[in-house]
Amino acid sequence: MAYYLRVEGVNLDNFVYDSSNLASIRGGGLLLLDAIERVAGELKRIVGAEAVQPISTGASSGLFKLELSKQQSADIRGDIVRFLHKDPQLQHATFVVDLLERKGNMNFAETQNQLAAANHWQQMQAPSLAIPKPADNVCSFDKIRPAQKIIYPGGTATQVSTSIFQRREYGTEQKKSEFYRQRLTTDIPDLAFTDNLEELTAAPMKGGLHHKMAVIYIDGNKFGKFLRTHCKDEDSQIRFDQSMKQGRNAILDHLIRTAWEDSKQGWKTPKGQIRMETLLWGGDEIIWVVPAWLGFSVLEMFYSLAQEHITFAKTEDEKKGPGKRKQKRGKKQKQAAPKIHQLQHAAGLVFCYHKAPIQRMVKLAKKLAELAKEQSEKNLLAYQVFESFDHAGTDLETWRQQRAEPLCGPEGLFIRPEDIKKIQGHILSLKGAADLTDSCTTEFPRRKLYQVIEALKNRDQERAQRFYKNLEKDHSNHLETLEQLKPLLSGPNTNSDAGSDGHWLHLIDLWDYMGLHEGNMAQEVHDETV
Repeated sequence: MAYYLRVEGVNLDNFVYDSSNLASIRGGGLLLLDAIERVAGELKRIVGAEAVQPISTGASSGLFKLELSKQQSADIRGDIVRFLHKDPQLQHATFVVDLLERKGNMNFAETQNQLAAANHWQQMQAPSLAIPKPADNVCSFDKIRPAQKIIYPGGTATQVSTSIFQRREYGTEQKKSEFYRQRLTTDIPDLAFTDNLEELTAAPMKGGLHHKMAVIYIDGNKFGKFLRTHCKDEDSQIRFDQSMKQGRNAILDHLIRTAWEDSKQGWKTPKGQIRMETLLWGGDEIIWVVPAWLGFSVLEMFYSLAQEHITFAKTEDEKKGPGKRKQKRGKKQKQAAPKIHQLQHAAGLVFCYHKAPIQRMVKLAKKLAELAKEQSEKNLLAYQVFESFDHAGTDLETWRQQRAEPLCGPEGLFIRPEDIKKIQGHILSLKGAADLTDSCTTEFPRRKLYQVIEALKNRDQERAQRFYKNLEKDHSNHLETLEQLKPLLSGPNTNSDAGSDGHWLHLIDLWDYMGLHEGNMAQEVHDETV
């Protein structure tokens, strides 16, 4: 008989984001990805490979179709639960596992919904933390679990929980290029990455960007809605899953090769290490950490490549769903050309110092992506510059709204990813890059941005009008560039007047992070090597 088994890692805050230790966060995120592959292997070991069909395997969840006997169906869920509890690494995470028999009158969507509901119900009934063995001292990293292991970061003995120890070990192992090599089309010899955020962000010649990082969170926008509409049977779900994995691996491959071959943008340290961290990968979520000067370049590259690689092809016949595809008797039906659907993503981008609590910065980046999802079902980016760890307080949405008023509504604080390249060029022009544009040869005074924002914030219309008149008089060569930036910095709706003055806020925030000269970093790496 046919059954469906769904397993999901839950309560990620207690397994991935519960400490500021980078290797532990990386290890937790990548372990959840590996967990689903381990479950698949255990299922094949128990009931045979021919009886197991993976349908969807994401970053922390997996859906499998199984052919089981009555006795096997009674045992399989318990077998997988015991397997997860006995695994020395995965036993510190919390998983939910449910099995559902395939009924003749039940469609695939109903099956998925019932299994997801069963998983969520089980999650609500279980502890949100895998209960560890008791010990006398508390973990120095997560401040919650008993400390049962000793590690020596920087040569100092530190007591940590077994959970942190296992994740840290796995994260360190995967950092040694294993995670990346598994996803490259061809091997890159001597591929190496920075070991910590200090190395990743160190660039003294970068001035104000020295030791600043960009925390990037990317999430599929309305993927669930897309799946309910376009993947109503097992075959289409399997193809979708495979398409997403292949597409994301292609993007990662391109990104790594770009970084490895770079000589201008500062992707590598003087030792030749790539400045990049991958903290979460799989499903429809990605978390990257890169130097601040590469934040927008990485996102622009991702969205550009996603148009080609994060797609799903579907024919008109498939759209009709199972059981509704008709063929005229005696006639060979012409195969309809598949329609290519481009999947959309929301992104959150946080700029901060490298010593900021990484788990908090990740949560802020995730919240920014959620705000972008609320604004639009299309590709959209929300970013924020944090000079202080507690700059935004506890309510990010309200803080952003108060910061925007009265220059624009909160919708004016978003950027369309397809506009990043244009915005980069215009800001470069404002900085007086005569080699890239012949319209401006002098830098627009940054202090003018603060002056106009202060006038608009205080609703001092007289002062604002004087500013605009002086702008026409003293900086006429920049007027066209500023006008071209307005619609690009008005949020998702270019026809809205809500962002009519919001572009001034964007310019203040983006000045240090956009419009950067590529040649600067090549000189910087050379200088650091001397």
